[in-house]
Amino acid sequence: GLAAGLVAGLFGLGGGVVAVPAQRFLLGTEIRRAIAASSLLIVCICAFSAVMKFTAARDLDVPAALAAACWLAPAAAAGSFLGVRLNVSLAAPALTRLFGALLLAEGIRWVVS
Repeated sequence: GLAAGLVAGLFGLGGGVVAVPAQRFLLGTEIRRAIAASSLLIVCICAFSAVMKFTAARDLDVPAALAAACWLAPAAAAGSFLGVRLNVSLAAPALTRLFGALLLAEGIRWVVS
């Protein structure tokens, strides 16, 4: 957890880029469980840190934030629902290869740009 947070904070990476492979290879966690745990971790950490940052800076406009959430939450929920359905419909090896291909494509993009 600490290492994933450090690497994510240092490089601005999404927690799943670090947390999913770490869980898979260091802890032997099955791919679906690693993705689910990473998703929960990211949501909790992002929500907590955002509220703390904006509250400390006195930039949190609660009515505006709630209004935005009312518009964004349904689309985010629909996307999450579809992503989970795709996740459970793929065989674990295919899901692992798809995740690896995503990491590889992003890595190549970073090296080339």
